[in-house]
Amino acid sequence: MAEAHTFAIDPEFRWGFNFPEDTRVIRLEDWLGLLTLCFAPLLGHIISGVPTIVRRSRKTPSWLDQMCLYNPTTILWRYLAIVDRRVRQKSWSAADMAASNAYFWTDDGWDGSEEMMIRSRAFCARTPSHNRTELLSTDTLKTVIATLQGIQAITVMVRGILGVNGIGNRTFVGVIALDNIFYPLASLGILRLFAAMWLTEEYSFIECRTDTGAGTGLMAGESSYHLPSYAPSTGDEEYSLTSKPTPAAISSTTFLAEDLQEHPSNETSRPASHWRAVTVRTAYLVCLAVLLVICAFLTSPPPKTDGVDNLSSTGTPNVLWLLAAIYIVLTITSIVTLSFYLVRHRNSMTTVLPCLSSWWYRLYTFVLLGASIAMIVLAGIYTRRTSCGRFTVVPSILDPAICPGAPVRANSESGPFGFTTRQTLNSIDPDTGAVKQVAKELLVRLDGWCSGTLVGNLTEISPVR
Repeated sequence: MAEAHTFAIDPEFRWGFNFPEDTRVIRLEDWLGLLTLCFAPLLGHIISGVPTIVRRSRKTPSWLDQMCLYNPTTILWRYLAIVDRRVRQKSWSAADMAASNAYFWTDDGWDGSEEMMIRSRAFCARTPSHNRTELLSTDTLKTVIATLQGIQAITVMVRGILGVNGIGNRTFVGVIALDNIFYPLASLGILRLFAAMWLTEEYSFIECRTDTGAGTGLMAGESSYHLPSYAPSTGDEEYSLTSKPTPAAISSTTFLAEDLQEHPSNETSRPASHWRAVTVRTAYLVCLAVLLVICAFLTSPPPKTDGVDNLSSTGTPNVLWLLAAIYIVLTITSIVTLSFYLVRHRNSMTTVLPCLSSWWYRLYTFVLLGASIAMIVLAGIYTRRTSCGRFTVVPSILDPAICPGAPVRANSESGPFGFTTRQTLNSIDPDTGAVKQVAKELLVRLDGWCSGTLVGNLTEISPVR
């Protein structure tokens, strides 16, 4: 047998190879990146979907009243209600769009009815420039972000479903980690496209002074001025004056007054049986049902190895089942709730979910919140880094199904145990003492993962012992 010579790894080679000491270590910057990716879909979906609150009562809404606004079901209803109102309105103005996007807090609670849409014109201080969303606006940017997140999430989950059924080589269950547990929630952002043309925050309403006795004026969106001719008749002591009306404000007030006289009621609405309303409602619920089917496939377990359940001895099933349960409950509850109130309030749609202040809806909201926190904690505990650098919550025995390529073990008796490299080394001639360069083919042993594109066939080499 040929004698094996060992060489120290050249520092330049080590630097050029750029390999970590241990690919399975999750460092602080990795955790920060995981948390950022974890909350990005959640914040994107909620921040873009929660409306502006317009207080028309001295009593401010409590934290319980506002908590349910962040429920995804509430946001899904709001999108559907806005697009449904738009397709049923024969005449649609910028004031209508402004009122449809706001949530009005009154003495009787939340109000997003079509009657409030008409009445709100009397205390609307600023309307959008057009009766549709501006192309260059923050609202359009929110729609683009929510849509891209939704497309990414759906693509990953659909590929995962195909992988479980033997199409492709990647399953979503295998790559579930802290960074993507809110992917199913992000997929709901696709539904924002239904109402994207009529979502706006470019408006202002005069608000009622709160019961705290504050002396400053309140405004939904901007600093306010008082509209003397069309302000509510409850007395000046209830409303604030922060600046004098400008000519533009008077012009805006005149426009709103004429608009109010022209449309004194909601008689300009088409019935719920109109084909436009039926088409929108059906398409919306069908899309929601498709997302439910995708979420149901999250319960599909990873493939077994030699007939053995690879998850039975770990805590991974807790994360996977909780993940699937949250989104299945969310989508089913949303479909049932939306369908029920679409039938019950078919001719008088309100942008505020009718059950928003009910005890069962508050309980449902807190259950979702608690389950989401538990899912974040469990995913953080079981998230690990595979040899190929991907993050997952499944055990290491499933790495071959997650990582493309093959595992490399330095002490393995079969399979990859390293790689060969050609390197020019300096060698000293024992006779003359001269330094000369010699090309060597060296074997580098390592523990890790090897991936790449196969070129040519296998080449036999002589073993060196």
